[in-house]
Amino acid sequence: MFRRKKPRTRSVLLSLALLAGASATLAVPTLADAAGGSSGTSKLVAIRTATHPGYDRLVFEFSGKLPSHTFVQWAPKIARDGSGDTVPAGGNAFLQIGLGGVTGYTKNYASTFGPLRRSTGNQNLNEVVHAGEFEGMVSFGAAMMARTSYSVLKLTNPSRVVIDIRNDYARTRVPVYFTNRATAETRSVWRYVPAGAPATGALHRMFAGPTPAESAAGVGNTLSKATGFTNLSISNGIARVRLTGGCSAGGGAFSVANQIDATLSHYPTVRWVKIYSPTGQTGAPTGNSDSLPTCLEP
Repeated sequence: MFRRKKPRTRSVLLSLALLAGASATLAVPTLADAAGGSSGTSKLVAIRTATHPGYDRLVFEFSGKLPSHTFVQWAPKIARDGSGDTVPAGGNAFLQIGLGGVTGYTKNYASTFGPLRRSTGNQNLNEVVHAGEFEGMVSFGAAMMARTSYSVLKLTNPSRVVIDIRNDYARTRVPVYFTNRATAETRSVWRYVPAGAPATGALHRMFAGPTPAESAAGVGNTLSKATGFTNLSISNGIARVRLTGGCSAGGGAFSVANQIDATLSHYPTVRWVKIYSPTGQTGAPTGNSDSLPTCLEP
């Protein structure tokens, strides 16, 4: 059983700067199974995001021509190109993005655009993930805090596909807890989340991980092989949440449970946190106490 440790951390201010890199915190799709780009194929060379008044901007930049075709649409999940399997990403709404006639990898299957998964920390846009490449189509998913509206622009010099996503949803700013890599304790950053479901939004932000700027400042993410969560409920002072993906603390005293506990304990309606394994197991499912599954025990 883990002992509750109320967070005693210092905050890292929310960065709204342009994305310069990413933290790879979850399992990501590979660049294998790509059909191969010819020497005349345009390459995806950069992905950037920024927050502006009223909207978040997601930019895909290419070294040559614009994509021969582009699709952007709301989807119930981010689907891996080819298999249709779900690509884990933290959000309440998802855009599926396809860029045709371009490539995003070298002949040695190295990414030409940087990390395959990146946390953004924008007001609505939370995470951008690579979802595969096959037969000249590069696929991505964008995870948002709220389903709003978006517009798509194509610009030249250099070639860019720009997606502007409205960020004027009803929101509030809350602390989200990650790992202080220097001390193996929790460390808070601030994020915007939907005002109507702040705890759910905070966990989506937590699983997306720190931004590149936060990572450079020593903020990490200990997920213990989990890729997300489901079935969050808060009732009678007890928060219950079930992990998805994997679950293993690796024998360490610090795990994803510490981050979840600190993040949910911020809310005055939460006195105890019960965390369930992906198979639905926890040590003390009843009673007024914290609870861990066996897979997260030290």
